[in-house]
Amino acid sequence: MKPIVRKTLAVDAKEALYNYISEMDLSASTKLPPEVELAAGLGVSRVTLRRALDELEYNGLLLRIHGKGTFVNPSAFHIQVDLSRMQEFGEIIQKSGHIADMEVLSVRRVQADPFDTGWPESVVQVEKLYCADGMPAILSVAQIPETVFRTMPDEADWARHSNFEILYSHGERIILRDKLEITTYSVPELREKIPAIGRFSCASVLSLSGWGFDQNNRPAILGTAYYNTDLIVFNIFRHS
Repeated sequence: MKPIVRKTLAVDAKEALYNYISEMDLSASTKLPPEVELAAGLGVSRVTLRRALDELEYNGLLLRIHGKGTFVNPSAFHIQVDLSRMQEFGEIIQKSGHIADMEVLSVRRVQADPFDTGWPESVVQVEKLYCADGMPAILSVAQIPETVFRTMPDEADWARHSNFEILYSHGERIILRDKLEITTYSVPELREKIPAIGRFSCASVLSLSGWGFDQNNRPAILGTAYYNTDLIVFNIFRHS
């Protein structure tokens, strides 16, 4: 999911560094400039830069070799749809090589289950269908507590903006991390429970379900996204 607002300096530095790497000619060299040069170019301290480097290294995008320097890992950097990164659904579709569009299927108030969510109040449940080149690719079902919103979004807001943008613009909540459960389902077993799944052309869907946590480490959204496995393929770079 694409960040839309300023978060912390370290996060901004990581994103700027990521963009810098994306413009490098990796066929000529994969080695990054010295830390002092990178920090000056980004306008941050070396401490902040190292935090950004640490996170990119943890994600497998960089390789640090003692005595030689820091190098870009091209095989990891050129992964199009990375399961280890939060990305907005339209961005996932675009990175998969398709033209993205979105349809709001429903916006309604439902009563939260305190046992499942810990939320005693009612929630806004939003269902959105994202298409790739006109073909249903991702079905998103999200629940957000009404108390999150300082002003209640209208239908046009949900149609124009991602859920994360809505959370920021109407509730000043910034989703910084999430915790997901990954499951697969056959399309026939979900059709009765979730009618919109019947629009998918694939035989099975990948389900990512879980919580999104805000800048105060509070759960601000509970969502499940169902992915058409004929159109969306995730990758993840692992290391020991």
